[in-house]
Amino acid sequence: MDEVSVGGAIATATYFLQLFPYVANSGDLSEWRALSHAECTFCASVSSEVEGLVALGQHQEGTDISIVSATASEVTPGVWFLVELTYTEGPWRVLDGTGRIADAAVAATSMHGSFAVIREGDCWLIRAGQAQVAGA
Repeated sequence: MDEVSVGGAIATATYFLQLFPYVANSGDLSEWRALSHAECTFCASVSSEVEGLVALGQHQEGTDISIVSATASEVTPGVWFLVELTYTEGPWRVLDGTGRIADAAVAATSMHGSFAVIREGDCWLIRAGQAQVAGA
């Protein structure tokens, strides 16, 4: 992530995506927000979802992310990169305050994510993102 290159952008998007299980399971959004651009609606929607779980006294378990493939292109040299990630999202469950299952996905899901990764000063930020079931 220290390198301003396609490889650095891929590393940033990969790290960001792999933060998702941690934020969903712990409710700790500090690192997620540190990498989220102020205008990233994808980033904000994940933050809102996690805050909603916490407000309900719920938490998530699971959702392991495994990267299958990653490609990127440099849109604006040294500034703007588009990163495409194919990944597997593992099973997960949402537990309420008593430990009862409120929601769950029991099977792993093949996913595709597109991320606009930008370099501002000496920081990488996710400017936009989209995740969907692969092939959808």
